[in-house]
Amino acid sequence: KDNQIWLADASLNVTNSYAIEFLMQQGIDGCVASLEADDNAIEAMCNAFEQRHGFMPQIGKVVYGRRELMIMKACLINAALGNGLKTNCALCKTNQYALVSEKGLVYPMSQDGQCHPIVYESELLKDTVKSDKICYSIVRFTNETAKECKEIKKVYEKFFR
Repeated sequence: KDNQIWLADASLNVTNSYAIEFLMQQGIDGCVASLEADDNAIEAMCNAFEQRHGFMPQIGKVVYGRRELMIMKACLINAALGNGLKTNCALCKTNQYALVSEKGLVYPMSQDGQCHPIVYESELLKDTVKSDKICYSIVRFTNETAKECKEIKKVYEKFFR
């Protein structure tokens, strides 16, 4: 379709203007900056891109969510609570699971649909956009309830109206 917009996710770790340029050469319309980039770094990326190309790139920022720390091949949930055969036991769909560190930090888990557990950062990212160079904001839900999602949506809608 002609009205499709192709966006590159933050998982591509875009941290400089050359990465934006490369993605655009591949047909990407915009990208989400690396989770490691703050507003100042994003602004510098955009300014450098504009100096070389004469226009501002379409760049977004993750403002809410948890960073993926790892995706595992072995299903810890099935190994601990199931039959250990990793046969789509669906345990992860009936309850929420997490890893807990020795220091008591809780690392939530989900799965990718193919019985590969995903472990998320213990700290929740809660940020706002402070730069006019950022075109859009991304909110990533992982283990929030439907009610929590609605509340979070209301909070972030206030920033963008």
